[in-house]
Amino acid sequence: MAALDSKASGKMGMRAVVYYMTTTIIAVVIGIIIVIIIHPGKGTKENMHREGKIVQVTAADAFLDLIRNMFPPNLVEACFKQVNTRQLVIHL
Repeated sequence: MAALDSKASGKMGMRAVVYYMTTTIIAVVIGIIIVIIIHPGKGTKENMHREGKIVQVTAADAFLDLIRNMFPPNLVEACFKQVNTRQLVIHL
């Protein structure tokens, strides 16, 4: 590539861009065709009953959980565990 002049280098670069765009378009078309054929998620139950209640989490709690999960005390345990903040409401 270093021995080529600028015209030949530009031609080779254009071929690389055209090749990349062509293969990307082919991959997208194949993906769309497969999705149309197999209809992923069609057989799932739409009215799933979920147990429990939705817990409201603030942005600060989510950010602190992220930082807490970044520095685990035990690396092996960190592969299998994730810490989440739990809020307890105490009525006095």
